[in-house]
Amino acid sequence: MFYGLYEYTLDNKGRLCIPKKIKERCNGILYIMKGFEGALALYTSDAFDSLAKEVETLDFNKKETRAFLRVRLSSVCELELDGHNRILIPTHLLNKYKIGKDVIMIGVGDHIEIWDKNAYEQYEDETNKNFEDIAEHLIRKEIDE
Repeated sequence: MFYGLYEYTLDNKGRLCIPKKIKERCNGILYIMKGFEGALALYTSDAFDSLAKEVETLDFNKKETRAFLRVRLSSVCELELDGHNRILIPTHLLNKYKIGKDVIMIGVGDHIEIWDKNAYEQYEDETNKNFEDIAEHLIRKEIDE
């Protein structure tokens, strides 16, 4: 499970240092794709394989499924760690998802999210306003199920 928050600065080529905890679990390969709320999602090979198995169960005959798969899977890039434990995030992803030089990486269970620092700070400020209500709703929902 990935957790925690890391602050980094991308270099001029768009390379990002990968924390040791992530490096140890990725076998040199990571997958990056469109995430949610403006973040990029970074998966190890094992986590990406699990995600692929979930995706394969979706019904492609449904319009929503096709839209989701087309957008999400078209954004996938396979990345290799270089000799300095960095990944090169493709420029088109950085531009498309408005990721600047200063980034926040957060662990969210089976994957890591990469956020533009300012965007994450705004998201966190908004979410913190309702954090207790969100937690109570989720916990209550789990108990009811």
